[in-house]
Amino acid sequence: MVIFLISKRNIALVAHDNKKDDLVEWTDFNKGTLALHNLYATGDTGKRIMEKTGLRVGLMVETWSLAL
Repeated sequence: MVIFLISKRNIALVAHDNKKDDLVEWTDFNKGTLALHNLYATGDTGKRIMEKTGLRVGLMVETWSLAL
């Protein structure tokens, strides 16, 4: 029996507005692997990923909007 230890990674999932659907679909396709890691995304993207996949996603603040 071979056991592989995978170190937990922090992964940011970011997409432009016209690519969010693609990112959500990619995340759903890879959710088995992504579930082993810490996931982060901005507001709308993170919510859409959580709804579609059931994965936990930490929500990041869009810092560029704080500069306005």
